[in-house]
Amino acid sequence: MKPLICAAILLAATSLSAGNVVVRKISTSKTLVSVSAERASLRALVSSISLHIPEAVLLEFPGDRLISYRSASMEPRAALRAVTSKAGLELRWRDRGWIVTDSKEPSVTIDVKDEPIVSILKNVQKQCGIRNLMIDRDVQGKGTFLFREVPCSIALRTIFRSLGLEGEVHPNSLVRVGTP
Repeated sequence: MKPLICAAILLAATSLSAGNVVVRKISTSKTLVSVSAERASLRALVSSISLHIPEAVLLEFPGDRLISYRSASMEPRAALRAVTSKAGLELRWRDRGWIVTDSKEPSVTIDVKDEPIVSILKNVQKQCGIRNLMIDRDVQGKGTFLFREVPCSIALRTIFRSLGLEGEVHPNSLVRVGTP
């Protein structure tokens, strides 16, 4: 099947179940949904609700959380707001879509071009409040990044992947960076 047809079929579905998450469209004339989740993955729940929202929904928070939530006859955007609020997260509009972030997680703003990797990592360390940063001697090279208020966990993961590094984040603010 062509991708456009598959997307249309998926969006036309009246309900989606992901484990213990159920989001049902309950009205054909007006877009209202019924949401039921019992100790469900927050990522799965947000993804299920986002199928009923025309704009993109991007998840920018570390890890996952379990959440229980029930609602009936609710506009999908209102359900998304309610779920993110209950999980202690923030729903913001940026560019052409919704972004779910953890407002308590520090963010990074950097604009560097061909900057040494060690310098980039030390900049992120300062902005994210990382107390202990261990960088292996093998970590070398340069990178170019433009981040505007990107959550620290997303920024670190992006830097590690794009520069071919391995990173471990340990408790008590310890980050180890090395090569594969």
